Amino acid sequence: MIHDDDSDVARALKGIAPARPPVSADLLAGARRKRARTRATVTAVAGVGALAVLAGVALPAMLFSGGPSGQSEVADQRPAVQSPHSRTEETAEASRPENATPPTQAATQAEMTADLSAVAAATERLGWEAILGAGTGNQVVSPSSLALALALAAEGARGTSLTSIDAALGLDGDARSEGFGALRRSLSAYETPAADVDLDTPPSTPQIHLVNRALAIDAAPEAAFVERAERYLGAPTESTTRTDAKADLDAWVRENTGGLIDKSAVTVTPDTSVVLQDALLFSAAWQTPFGNQVSIPFAGAGEVDGVNEVLTVPFAETDRWSAVRLPYGGPFAADVILPKAGIDALTADDLAAANTALGTAEAQRVSVTMPVVDLASTVDLGAALPGIDLSDLGGIVPGGSAPTWMQQTVLKVTAQGTVGAAVTEIPVAGSAPNEDKPLTFLVDRPYVMRVLDTGTSVPLLMASVVTPGE
Repeated sequence: MIHDDDSDVARALKGIAPARPPVSADLLAGARRKRARTRATVTAVAGVGALAVLAGVALPAMLFSGGPSGQSEVADQRPAVQSPHSRTEETAEASRPENATPPTQAATQAEMTADLSAVAAATERLGWEAILGAGTGNQVVSPSSLALALALAAEGARGTSLTSIDAALGLDGDARSEGFGALRRSLSAYETPAADVDLDTPPSTPQIHLVNRALAIDAAPEAAFVERAERYLGAPTESTTRTDAKADLDAWVRENTGGLIDKSAVTVTPDTSVVLQDALLFSAAWQTPFGNQVSIPFAGAGEVDGVNEVLTVPFAETDRWSAVRLPYGGPFAADVILPKAGIDALTADDLAAANTALGTAEAQRVSVTMPVVDLASTVDLGAALPGIDLSDLGGIVPGGSAPTWMQQTVLKVTAQGTVGAAVTEIPVAGSAPNEDKPLTFLVDRPYVMRVLDTGTSVPLLMASVVTPGE
């Protein structure tokens, strides 16, 4: 007999073999054990997608090119793939906010097979490449939003564009679709409507709003793209007119970032057929707030405002960096990684090594002093990530291509907690079939103009124009 609390497992098994007889108790028990293992993995990776927005806090110029030593304040606030704060299913239920949407009950086959560790690694690498490619000075990006928007574009990419996206995301085909879809679903326990996310007083239970869509502008996207975008990534396809498109894009951005980002970065042109949008909104309080306001002599920036507190947190260091992991509620945390004196630039390998070390480090008493941060940036991802080819998105609309794509990100770090928002947008320009393209008529040499009554062919005015300016 199958109990009510096992109904989710039964549905998952029936989804794999719907025509088979009723599920046996032994098979159900085995599936329940597998589901528990899978959910533990999903939970451990969940923090990467949400907190990826924090990669790039107060990054000085020396981290991107060989600047002077001593400019070394870095914060890559990314929870570990193997987080010391990973939840069991029970603690996830207990920490879920009241207004959050409960996660999907049945563990899908996609979640069982998706390689979330590969998804997390590719997402971090892509975000760090965007930071490096964005130039010197403070930069802040959302690797999770960037990667999820790119995964959405992949559903309509072809040829060399598809190859380059797959290389950037580290997965291809259905494995890519399932992996990044599972990443989105893994955050559902903390999903909160944008209007309910507390941006003034970060809450002890983290709040996350994650949403995406494809907006068709006087166009009909390809049916296969529409179906896969919805099925794998939960992205609906909506429609608008060219006249209303800009207002629609702006309103969507403003609503889904809680007003932290005021408008879309997309300029709607006559060729814009579809815009892919992915938004992230995050708010969470530190597990232990910082109690002391301080002034920090920051290399290259003079005195800056900061906070200080003695915390019991994981700490790790090598000859290249030292790092702490600052917990929020649930599995989420922020890593602050500080290059050692004389180290001009951190690398993707450094970030991965810090993640591994902090994931196994024992908590120690550490006096943490760090700047408060209020950053906003717009990154031209086409320029920052030139190796990603979006010239052939013909699977979205005929002749589709994205000559540019961009991300806007906001990050606020205070003594109480962290608030962040990001929007990644990919405007896809389409082209009509050749037979529908207009002819070209360029008047660039002497010509004749005639004004006539077409009923009688009587010319009313006529001119031979040789020098139009006279």
